[in-house]
Amino acid sequence: PHFVKIDVQGWELEALRGMRQTLQTNRSIKVYFEFAPAHFRRAGTSYRELVAFLRELDFRIYDPHPMKELSPKAVDQLADSLRGLRYTNLLAVR
Repeated sequence: PHFVKIDVQGWELEALRGMRQTLQTNRSIKVYFEFAPAHFRRAGTSYRELVAFLRELDFRIYDPHPMKELSPKAVDQLADSLRGLRYTNLLAVR
């Protein structure tokens, strides 16, 4: 695949872990995923673990609206702004 959309209510990291080989071998793949810190916590993980996993595989994280690469600090600020069940979608690209 060249494009994957994931919205699994906080289980995004587990879904991506299951796709590790596909993500490693397909250098052009893009991943559009829901970014919802409260959902990640309910699933027993954190947004930092998700971002670290993607970065370990050489992905850069973007806010697609407007398209802008997010630094680690910007990801933290975004997570802090998403209180309660608020969420956004992000894009991981190499």
